[in-house]
Amino acid sequence: MSHEYCVELVPIFNHLPKESMALISKVAQHRTYKKDDYLFRADESGEALYIVHSGEVRLFHLTHEGDEQLLRVLYPGDFTGEWSLFNTVQNDETFAQVTMDSEICVIPVDKFQEMLLDYPQVALKLLEEMSRRLSQSQEQTIHIANRPIAKRLAWYLTSEIGPDRSTAKVHLPLSRKDLATYLGTTPESITRAFKQLEERGLIDQLSSDVIVVPVVDELRLYI
Repeated sequence: MSHEYCVELVPIFNHLPKESMALISKVAQHRTYKKDDYLFRADESGEALYIVHSGEVRLFHLTHEGDEQLLRVLYPGDFTGEWSLFNTVQNDETFAQVTMDSEICVIPVDKFQEMLLDYPQVALKLLEEMSRRLSQSQEQTIHIANRPIAKRLAWYLTSEIGPDRSTAKVHLPLSRKDLATYLGTTPESITRAFKQLEERGLIDQLSSDVIVVPVVDELRLYI
């Protein structure tokens, strides 16, 4: 694994000069995880920033009924653990589980806090990303609470498209099972919701993970 490349993957770092990224990479610990390993579990002390160098990591909560609620999936260049930089009381309910053999760069929280003092621009980038994620989480809560499954699915598809597209082909990054947990339902209900949207003429299913949206504004209006 290239230490420098791991840091270069991350938007909060890759705007820095090469020399600065090289210094940051020297404090990163490089770990290999096997499929189904955990980076951390709920209420564990995850006192580090975890950067995905290769592989994939699922972040999820458990409901009171013991069901998984998917928060997001991390791909190479994504990171988690940023809240530990500001929260010394560990009461997080998040699980981080590796879904395939993965290589992770780990920066201990004390080292990362030192970086924020040395590189204030990294702190600004980090706050931007945390603000974006918080907004996304709030939007997810709003759109999955007490809404029909088809409308939840329509919201998710439009969120994958972005704001400036009139038509789109969506390559779903999540499996149907993960999409179901993300939207707070079951895979069977997701299958029915896809069919409902297709019958309304709002989408065309080319395959299980490729969806065409002929008129994006019509899908947005359906939400």
